[in-house]
Amino acid sequence: MLKKEQLEKQHVKQKPGELFFLVILLAIIGAFFVDSVKLKGVLQGSYNGPGTIPQLISLVVIIMICLQGLLHLRNREGKPIEILRYLFSSKVIILLIMVTLYAFLLEILHFEITTFLFLFVVMILFDRRKPLQKLIVSLGTLGFIIVVFAYLFQVVLP
Repeated sequence: MLKKEQLEKQHVKQKPGELFFLVILLAIIGAFFVDSVKLKGVLQGSYNGPGTIPQLISLVVIIMICLQGLLHLRNREGKPIEILRYLFSSKVIILLIMVTLYAFLLEILHFEITTFLFLFVVMILFDRRKPLQKLIVSLGTLGFIIVVFAYLFQVVLP
C-alpha cells in the first residue's frame, strides 16, 4: 500500500481549462439526459422501455462528471486569469479572426481564392519560415480539395 506522501507525489497537475471543459461536458450530457427522460424508462417506472439505457448511462456520466469537478475544485491550483490565458492564447485569437474573415470573404472572392488566401496567410502567420513551401502546400491542398470534391464527388463548392 502506498503512503500518503507517495500518493501526493503522484498527483498529476491539472491543466487550465479542465473545469471549463467539465462544465461544457455536463451541459451536453445534461441535454442528452433531458432528451432521454422524454422516453419511457427507469425514471418512469419501466425497466424495459426505450429510455432505460439512455437514462441510466447519462445519469452515471453526470455523476462521474460531478465527482471529477469536485476533485478538480479540491485540488485547484490555477487562477481564473491563467485559465483564460490558456484557452484564449494569441494563436487561438488569430485563428478565430482568420476563420471569421474567411467566412466573410467567401461570398465576395469565392471558394478558390478565399481558401488559398486563408491557408497561405494562416501558415505564414504561425510560422514565417519557408514561404515558398507554404505557397506550394496551399496550392496543393486547394487543388486536392477541388479535384476530390468538385470533380469526383461533384459537390458544388461555394
